[in-house]
Amino acid sequence: HWPQRPSSVPFAPTSFRQKLTIKCTKKLSEAEKKVWDENYDFWQAATPKFRELEKNPELKTLLLASPAAAAAIKAMAAEAKELMGAAQLTNPGASLNTFKTQAALAIYGANGEDGDAATAGANDDRNAVCGTTAKEKSTASGGNLRDDMLCLCANTGSGGGVDKVCCATCQETTNNWNTDAQGKAIFATLKKECETLIPRKETSAAALQSAVVRFLGHIAKPQGTNNDALFVLGQIKGAATAGCLGKSSSTGGVCVIYAEGKSAGQKKANIGWLAPVSAALAALERIPEDNAEARQIVLKLVSLNKNGVHSAFHCA
Repeated sequence: HWPQRPSSVPFAPTSFRQKLTIKCTKKLSEAEKKVWDENYDFWQAATPKFRELEKNPELKTLLLASPAAAAAIKAMAAEAKELMGAAQLTNPGASLNTFKTQAALAIYGANGEDGDAATAGANDDRNAVCGTTAKEKSTASGGNLRDDMLCLCANTGSGGGVDKVCCATCQETTNNWNTDAQGKAIFATLKKECETLIPRKETSAAALQSAVVRFLGHIAKPQGTNNDALFVLGQIKGAATAGCLGKSSSTGGVCVIYAEGKSAGQKKANIGWLAPVSAALAALERIPEDNAEARQIVLKLVSLNKNGVHSAFHCA
């Protein structure tokens, strides 16, 4: 049968076909060089199959094909070459890799999974990281999901700190979040706990989108005595003047604040990890589409292959 990657090689002059053994263009005309540069790699991929065809007596029929049949096969070869260069075939895992990269960026930030978390400090200054006394976002608020979860779930180690907020086994008893390395270790424990609490199922774009919508709806509810603690995840009490200290306080709490500011025009959430989450979501939506497109391309190539056989051996 005709090669799976059909080409116009059989219809080129013998002297031209023989040059496929090495990538040399010294003796080619300018017109031949152009054709050579555009098709060399494609021809090389088809050459082994063509060598097999040389042993087939029917090849004589193929080489003596009428100009019309030869032109038809060349046109199919050009279409096949274009299809073989489609990203869905040359880089089939592109969308999946993008999803993984963007998801990791949302979870761990630029430091990556192997890098350390934010530093929380040990002198009642957690609010400088998670949510200020002015009820605004702090240095780590919204930077990545790991640091946000630490603001909610990790103990401070100082007086009034709340241990094991998120679950009874989420944190080793003596492992408080003061240093960046401690934060990394605590999150590793949190991650394992999440895997046991949440039924494992295939990630879908719809599920991810739904989670984002629920999250945004949750933080949209103001907190504090005067309802002026905006875009807060977790719980903050009273006038919220102590910020997110990570401890049970009459004016603070265990929380993370995403508010850009309190003045007019600044009452909005500023969440850095939402951008990579959106990129991951878009990539996740593309995966089934890419797979479907790849299948269609393969089917088209098979069809071209069959049509090439028919044109070569039945329309000569």
